[in-house]
Amino acid sequence: MKIYIPEDYSRSMSINIGSGRLDFAGESKSEPFELEKLDVDMSSGKVSLSNIKANEFEHEGSSGMMDADHLITRSGEIDMSSGRVKVQNYQGKLDAEVSSGQLDIMMEKLTDSVNVEASSGFVRLDLPDDADFTLKGKASSGHISSSFSLDEENRDKNDISGKHGTGEHDINVSVSSGKAEIK
Repeated sequence: MKIYIPEDYSRSMSINIGSGRLDFAGESKSEPFELEKLDVDMSSGKVSLSNIKANEFEHEGSSGMMDADHLITRSGEIDMSSGRVKVQNYQGKLDAEVSSGQLDIMMEKLTDSVNVEASSGFVRLDLPDDADFTLKGKASSGHISSSFSLDEENRDKNDISGKHGTGEHDINVSVSSGKAEIK
């Protein structure tokens, strides 16, 4: 099924998908589809988003896959029970949580805080080389690592903390078990 949305629509949109596939894309990176709020609720299947700009973004999924590219938001929230989440070229505040599976986030530009929590599985957070952040990483069991050279660095068996650049934005990564990588 194809649904056409008027180009001048810019209010809130709520999408509920049980299973199957959803593709939602703006014209291009330079001409994204702009919304006040985008809310995606999925049970399973696959969601692909690209070239979207929303003041608020919320994604909740129980399983399946979510891929996003060029997503710009003032405030974003991703909550996935299991499965895989891959976000590329993200800008804005982000709160992401995955119970199990894989969470892969690449920030195009760091403009606000990032909070990532995983019960188990694998988390990769890819930050710009010139990002200004204060990192607090904690792994109850498993492993957490960072390829950034950090000022005031503190590493022990399962935790890592420190500052990169001015330390302006907070980066909090928490993993109960599994592996987290900040690069």
